[in-house]
Amino acid sequence: MRHSLEARIRWLFALVCGLVLGLLVWVMVLLEASTLMTTTVVVIVFLPVILSFDHVYRRLFGLLNQVSTAIETLRAEDYSLRLHHSFDSGIARDIQGELSQLAEALQTRKHLYDQSSFLVFRLIEQLDSPIAVFDQNLKLIHANAAFSQFIRQPWESQRRMHCQHFGLGPSEKAGWTLDPHPHPQGWQTRSSLFVKDGQTHHLVVLINIEKELRTKQLEAWRQIMRVLSHEIRNSLTPIKSLAQSMQGKVQGDERMHKALGVIIDRSVSLQEFVGRYGSLNEQKQLQLAWFEPSRMFAAIEAMFPGITWQVAPGVKEIWADPVLIEQVMLNLVKNGWEAQSEDPEVTISLKRMSSNIMIDILDNGTGITSPDNLFIPFYTTKRDGKGIGLCLCQNIVEQHQGTLHLTNRDDRRGAKATIMLPQPPGKSMA
Repeated sequence: MRHSLEARIRWLFALVCGLVLGLLVWVMVLLEASTLMTTTVVVIVFLPVILSFDHVYRRLFGLLNQVSTAIETLRAEDYSLRLHHSFDSGIARDIQGELSQLAEALQTRKHLYDQSSFLVFRLIEQLDSPIAVFDQNLKLIHANAAFSQFIRQPWESQRRMHCQHFGLGPSEKAGWTLDPHPHPQGWQTRSSLFVKDGQTHHLVVLINIEKELRTKQLEAWRQIMRVLSHEIRNSLTPIKSLAQSMQGKVQGDERMHKALGVIIDRSVSLQEFVGRYGSLNEQKQLQLAWFEPSRMFAAIEAMFPGITWQVAPGVKEIWADPVLIEQVMLNLVKNGWEAQSEDPEVTISLKRMSSNIMIDILDNGTGITSPDNLFIPFYTTKRDGKGIGLCLCQNIVEQHQGTLHLTNRDDRRGAKATIMLPQPPGKSMA
């Protein structure tokens, strides 16, 4: 049977009072005192004792209740409670003072920690890499705009979703892993643990190594083509000049004249090809401005009658280079239009996604057969293609700090191109 401290003290007081009462009655019997005298003496002796005990009992356990309440509030991370100093000196005063100082110290430390956490979350929001924070139950509690772009929907709408919903999960051997099925290849994860509000949280950073690899690959292509372009131009110029000179001297020989014409035409085509690749590699001078995407889509529709387009309500203007983005749209729409020789269907949709604009171009063609080669220069599946259009589109979009992804459609046969363009926070797109 368990006994509390209060019960033990009350039982001890009752035992002492019983012994004193028995001794007092025994003395009064020896003195042959009357019953009235005995009762009077007992009342006079015990009434002050009981009142004194009650006062001491209330003060002592009042202090203990204060200490218990203070410890409970500290455990709940509420540091605003301050103990009332009911004693001027002694151990009770020291206990109350120490608890008050402890609460003040913990409150200061929590304030500094909250400031640090706030700065960390603000820093996360400013970083370009997708970052997500999961609680101890592996549910999403915070992320940044880059993570919204990664999952292609606002992370706020996915708050409290389990990490597996995003294709993420902890692994005992390799930290956190990313399921490659719902996401494009070329991503790596970095993770760490931290404690907030007494709970363990997971900080997961997604790193796009594909972009770095592609940058190095394109740089290698640039170096190769820089040398080849120089040599090709130096060779084509005299060939073209000599062919033109010889063509003027063989007017009577139709076969020779035609052969020289082929040489001249191919020289011009090769020079144009080299020039186009040079324009692919160069950094564009962006002329960023706010413009209405509906006008751009209407102009594209005039060139490709039959396409359908839709701009989400509330999006009137977007921030980009209107000329270059229109060129990107023309290339992608042209690819989609030519992907189906009979009854082509191309659909364009634009909507806001967190702090980004997402543009989808869908077609009803045969789809993508070699996704790994899409953005490799000179690779093409068209008979008269140069393999430059998609590289140029990707170059322009990435200079806007955006992304371009091409995948096969999930709902039917065909391809889907998705452009993500970051938008500045200074002006509303509505």
